Amino acid sequence: MIEIIVPVYNAEDNIEQLFGSLIAQTKQHSFIVSFVDDCSTDNSVQLIKEWIDKVSFPCRILHTEKNMHSPGLTRQVALDNPVSRAEYVMFLDSDDELLPNAVKDLSEAIMTNNCPFVSSQIFMENNNEYTILDLEDNLTWLHGKIYSRDFLEKYNIRFFEGMNEDAGFNQTCKFYWELECIKGERVKENCGIRERTYFWRNYKKSVTRSDDYFIQSITKDIVNNYTLTYKRILNYLNMTGDLSNKKVEIKIYNHIVYHLSLFYELINKLYFINKPEEEIREVYSKIIKYCQDTKLYDLEWIDDYKKSFVKRPLDLNFTYISLVDFLKKIGIKVDLRPKMLVQRLEENNENYIN
Repeated sequence: MIEIIVPVYNAEDNIEQLFGSLIAQTKQHSFIVSFVDDCSTDNSVQLIKEWIDKVSFPCRILHTEKNMHSPGLTRQVALDNPVSRAEYVMFLDSDDELLPNAVKDLSEAIMTNNCPFVSSQIFMENNNEYTILDLEDNLTWLHGKIYSRDFLEKYNIRFFEGMNEDAGFNQTCKFYWELECIKGERVKENCGIRERTYFWRNYKKSVTRSDDYFIQSITKDIVNNYTLTYKRILNYLNMTGDLSNKKVEIKIYNHIVYHLSLFYELINKLYFINKPEEEIREVYSKIIKYCQDTKLYDLEWIDDYKKSFVKRPLDLNFTYISLVDFLKKIGIKVDLRPKMLVQRLEENNENYIN
């Protein structure tokens, strides 16, 4: 049995298309839908109740005690009140649609695969243009995925407050899967399928899809979410002693350093859209806290970490602040050149490159 969790807030315009995509599933009798109403002020709940009376698959309606202002925390209400017979979890936003093969393809993949979650390709609508997000591009989002409930509960994987909540959730899933592979508890297999299972609509009233919202409004949420994500993972690794395993240490810090380079990219974009210096300083303060909570100030930067850090900025089309100046700004002192190059220059008395 699969539980499909749908956060709902003032979604009355989308309820009909939402149920249409659920009714169209080719594997109808293997799922239950949990609607979580986040204190809607429109007719959403009444419309859902009317549709529940018409459909053949089971549904339930849960309610938040107060408006969460966060789709992640709204979803968490359903995760904290699980359907006992549901072994797997999928997420569907109220303004999106599942393609007819979604439940069938994703459930068959996770049942026959050795992965705790499975990702698929998805369609994304943006300004009336349609894009296919492949498996690599769809790592961040909840869309088009299925998760093992046992796996989520084993590692207490949860949503945090704020937007960009799916990034931290999926990063946590990905790391614990990698951890189990490193420890030999799971054979590493492909966690993705090429089938397309989800239609991600650019609904103009959607909380996170309005113009420039991602950069202008949730940059601090992005940094906060990854801070909480990696702080929780590091606490777990310290508690279990797994951090003493060099492979585990390198794996987690490759992720941490990679996301530090994401913050560098976001800082450049804030300069690009001419955000006030005061707001940019606030983001820098969040990044400094990220470095403190993840112990980046104590990290010995091996070449693996340097590669992870410079990989993302290489694709930037513009820079308003250099990588070196960014690191100075947040108080990290590191020579980004490969160790062998530094040694060779020192041996030849040529160490004049900054």
